[in-house]
Amino acid sequence: MAIEAWFMDESDEDPRLPHHRNPQEFVSLDRLAELGVLYWHLNPKDYENDEELRRIREARGYNYM
Repeated sequence: MAIEAWFMDESDEDPRLPHHRNPQEFVSLDRLAELGVLYWHLNPKDYENDEELRRIREARGYNYM
């Protein structure tokens, strides 16, 4: 699975659309980390038994899935 992040255009069109700038301008994972974006690779098929998700929930005080 790949992660994509990009700078958005200034369009007023449907906000559910990707809104890429022209030309497309992607944001690197390093830049996202600098901005404080966190991400994990979890198993969506077995999330109820995913140890990594359990650790994240405990560390961040989440009481929901």
